[in-house]
Amino acid sequence: MRARAKRRAGRKCVDYASARSDHWGMNPDLAAALARLDAAIGQLDASVARHFDADLRRSDIEMELQVMGDDRARLATDLESASARVAQLESAADHVGARLGAAIGSIQDILAAERPSSTPARG
Repeated sequence: MRARAKRRAGRKCVDYASARSDHWGMNPDLAAALARLDAAIGQLDASVARHFDADLRRSDIEMELQVMGDDRARLATDLESASARVAQLESAADHVGARLGAAIGSIQDILAAERPSSTPARG
């Protein structure tokens, strides 16, 4: 285990994407493969970040939909209450209208009965 730790300690940190085979004495094929690996890891990291952002947006959208659902339920209840009140008011208006019609008819009958026949009948 100590031998492995010593080997790790002796390694240099290398930016494989920019390493040149002539400078580091690295096989050109290995340097190219490491550069491709570094690029793939960068793309994977960007993809994970995009998915994370999409999950956050999805969570925000789900929360917004929940709020809208709650608002819809409250508005539906308010609409039912308002519709019931409108029905009561329409019923009351119909009843008042019928009573007013009857009162007008009674007043017209009384006025007609009390009027003297001042106009002679033509014949």
